[in-house]
Amino acid sequence: DNTVTVEKDLEGITLTGDYEVLNFVHLNGTEDAVFDKWFNLLGIPKATAPVKNGYTTWYNYYPNINETIVNHDLEALSKVDADIDIFQIDDGYQTNVGDWLSVDVKKFPCGMKVIADKIHKKAMQAGLWLAPFAAQYVSEVAKAHPDWIIRHKSGKPVRCGLNWGGFYALDIENPEVREHIRHFFDIVLNDWGYDLVKLDFLYAAAIIPNHGKTRGQLMCEAMDFLRECVGEKQILGCGVPMMPAFGKVDYCRIGADMGLSWHRKAKSHREDVSTVHALGNTVFRRQLDGRAFRNDPDVFLLRENNMHCTFEQRKIIATVNKLFGSVLFTSDNVDDYNQLQMNALLKTFQKDDIAILRAEFSAEQRRVMEIEYTENGENKFFRFDLENGNMLSEMLDR
Repeated sequence: DNTVTVEKDLEGITLTGDYEVLNFVHLNGTEDAVFDKWFNLLGIPKATAPVKNGYTTWYNYYPNINETIVNHDLEALSKVDADIDIFQIDDGYQTNVGDWLSVDVKKFPCGMKVIADKIHKKAMQAGLWLAPFAAQYVSEVAKAHPDWIIRHKSGKPVRCGLNWGGFYALDIENPEVREHIRHFFDIVLNDWGYDLVKLDFLYAAAIIPNHGKTRGQLMCEAMDFLRECVGEKQILGCGVPMMPAFGKVDYCRIGADMGLSWHRKAKSHREDVSTVHALGNTVFRRQLDGRAFRNDPDVFLLRENNMHCTFEQRKIIATVNKLFGSVLFTSDNVDDYNQLQMNALLKTFQKDDIAILRAEFSAEQRRVMEIEYTENGENKFFRFDLENGNMLSEMLDR
């Protein structure tokens, strides 16, 4: 109906004085000028973190990682003749979500510091995944400290999701919880030596209005707290409402998880696993990149095994990520690559000078994505069908 509806969530807030509920600004100008002005009015300085090429364990092995897998894929990646910045260990190294310092010794008998040291010896930064506000139902932290769990007014613990058989959220309004979180960050960053932490399921801090504060206020304060804990080291935010993360994280996931097939449909909500949604998010949230943080579009995967996209579709995903993203991660064992796959990896990891001129759906076909851009000063054009994953034009000079 050509209408825009704006709602402000004020549930749970306690007010004692004046409170600015909404503040609007109407700006005219070019796309870049308008977005630059808006972020300037918000007082958020431009993001300075560099583009990162690298690897994460998740989208091949999921939680089924171990020291052997990590060592093998690290060694293979280190032999690639490309600018590779970071190697990230994802979920699966810990005994339970929430027990971050309890490493699964069957999987990682040498511990996580040794892994970080090996990554550093390959001239890469070491990254580690955590969900700092989450506590699996069966975790030691949830069993030992039931008073740390966010609860409904009835006293019943709030359930935050079905992952890992279900999890609760830690209440950072509790000083003991804050000290607990500060402690495991100190060990991970300073004793183990990790350079970047991917912090996931952050929405758990604001799962309900609490302590006389709205969910929005709780989320913003939680992001301030994480920035304090991590200090000068880097944060890749994930599973977080984006605006509270503006200016608080170095990198941020800006959309859905990438699927292993093109056609997997989101089952429950728009942030569910979906390649189509992930690509749409990557294109149409591009204006956040370099302003709010550096955008993480999620992974590109070029391998044949454990993959259900055509090679053409895999190349589309890699190209879109490169054009619009600043975190270019794969989860492939590159030892298995053929020459075509290796060439595609090297092209994606090449740090070219890219400027987007236009990116939108075709006026004739709303499912067809059209992208005009310059790459190292050359005009190029890229067109593909978002619905079925067909490339309609190669990246040609125009």
